Amino acid sequence: MFKPILISIFLISFANHPSAAQELIDRKNIDHQKISANYDKLKKAADAGSAEAQYKLGSFYFYGKPCFKEDYAKALIWLTKAARQGHLDAMNHAAWTHQYIYGATNRAHALWKRAASRGYGKSMFNIARGFEKGWWEGKPDIALAIKWFVRAGNNGYPGSFNEIGNMYSSGRGVPKNPRIAVEYYRKAAESGGGPAQYNLGLAYELGRGVTQNYSRAAQLYLLAAKQGYYWPMYRLARLYQLGKGIEKSDGHAALWYRRSAMHGYAPAQYAYGKLLETGRGTIRSKLLAAQQFDKAARQGHFGAKISLNEIKVRNPAIKLPKQYSTESRPCIS
Repeated sequence: MFKPILISIFLISFANHPSAAQELIDRKNIDHQKISANYDKLKKAADAGSAEAQYKLGSFYFYGKPCFKEDYAKALIWLTKAARQGHLDAMNHAAWTHQYIYGATNRAHALWKRAASRGYGKSMFNIARGFEKGWWEGKPDIALAIKWFVRAGNNGYPGSFNEIGNMYSSGRGVPKNPRIAVEYYRKAAESGGGPAQYNLGLAYELGRGVTQNYSRAAQLYLLAAKQGYYWPMYRLARLYQLGKGIEKSDGHAALWYRRSAMHGYAPAQYAYGKLLETGRGTIRSKLLAAQQFDKAARQGHFGAKISLNEIKVRNPAIKLPKQYSTESRPCIS
């Protein structure tokens, strides 16, 4: 058995150019609380051979919960059972686990190829990623990577076009070209892809590859923010605070900073803390401000560290908890 590799290497937040890869294994589709409450019923269905139940159980163990660590071995057992029955999501997730958790490239490639042969776009995306990273042939092949990204986009996974946009925007494997990047971002955004809507909005806000248009940026950020992505929530809040492309409103800025901060995004925690400190657009509370600064500072945010120190010096009575807990869920061992 291969030793698990650090999943955090892959699951990072792309602050400037969110990747379609973040959507490939989607936590939002796994309702842990519901599964916990109905675990016995789900387990019984999985034991009886239900591929969908096996897939959900595998995903349940893959992510773990606040009260216990994820169990990749159990996850892979159930995902493999579902994959053997032809469950395409399970094939993709099992392959993903083989590649990113255990480093079993050959097993991952075989599963992704099997799903891709049935027209499954997400697996085509991962094959493209393999060509980009050099997994399959020992060295990167960007031309083939783009070919497979396009195939994935044309087979129900338009987020792949966002990935090509990222490549042209950063010059990763291709000549840097912001205009071509915008074309691909637009193609993915028109299909409702949140990361692409954010990236296209950022292009409009910064005037990168397109004429600067704050109003259009705000519209795109709002579309992506409504899908639950926290980077556009933060950028939208900034536009409200500055009154760029949208009517200036500290209240709306505070609302979107808070929503982004609840996802643990340090820049939003710092910005929301600043509003709480002064009472602009929200209640005035030195304690709540300090809590936000503390959360951001724990992530290394330099400005938050300074603001936290200043507010503690001026308000010595403030006491901060050692840690923060946002929710609790029943546990399954």
